[in-house]
Amino acid sequence: IKGILNSTRTIHLGMMDGDYPYVVPLHFGYEFIDNVLHIFVHGHHEGKKFSLMQANPHVFIEIDGDDEALVSGGDIPCKYSSVYSSVMGRGEVAYLENIDEKVHGLQVLMKHQTGREFTFPDAMVNSVGVVQIKV
Repeated sequence: IKGILNSTRTIHLGMMDGDYPYVVPLHFGYEFIDNVLHIFVHGHHEGKKFSLMQANPHVFIEIDGDDEALVSGGDIPCKYSSVYSSVMGRGEVAYLENIDEKVHGLQVLMKHQTGREFTFPDAMVNSVGVVQIKV
């Protein structure tokens, strides 16, 4: 699982919007706490995805790993196949309010995205919403 998570920076987060699923791609960071996957995403405090997560904290995540085409049939197109890798699962959202928790989530996210560590000024932290998803 860690190999797949480390191979990409984008998560597809599925939420319910009335009778229909609503799926958005987001940048993410992750950590395991007591063998439980915790994913962190961020965005503007207001907006559709945060409204949907606050209304219903049950979500579904999908993360694509690398895939490669397998040549298996020469000139016969239907004999080609692919090997896929992905991480999928049900999760529950916690909207982080505490500034220390938000900073931690942002640090995990940015470390995964860039490989670097950052310092976050309070004004910056207060300007974004940070969500933790336990999968």
